[in-house]
Amino acid sequence: TLNLSSGSTKTLNGTLTLNGTTNHTSGILSLSSGDVVNNSGTYNITGGNIFLGGTAAQFNNTGTFDVNMDGTPITNSGTFDNDGTFTRSGGTGTLTISCKFTNDGTFNHNTGSKLGFNSTFTQNGTLNLNGSEELETGTCTINS
Repeated sequence: TLNLSSGSTKTLNGTLTLNGTTNHTSGILSLSSGDVVNNSGTYNITGGNIFLGGTAAQFNNTGTFDVNMDGTPITNSGTFDNDGTFTRSGGTGTLTISCKFTNDGTFNHNTGSKLGFNSTFTQNGTLNLNGSEELETGTCTINS
């Protein structure tokens, strides 16, 4: 189990592979251009954010990524690729994803009033909008 909870910034330099459980409750996980996170475990985020700085910063999810918060948990100019399951399980307001986002897996938006993508959103997998009253996107491509 990896716990990110100090409220400060944790800077990644290289590649981080997550096979177990990660609990991100506060603070910033900062990736620079060329840094990569590969999550095949369970990543729970309830506070703070993941800063994908630089266009080559990459977060690859093949496991479970669970968001239990409002706000902007993933930001900047990098890319989040979901080949696993991305679920918003908590929060009542707006969830905004402010990076390039590709969904080739399953995306479940189970709660909250609004789901927003401020950058490019590419939808190739399954998108379930169970709690969202509104979907807002920048550039959006829906292939399935």
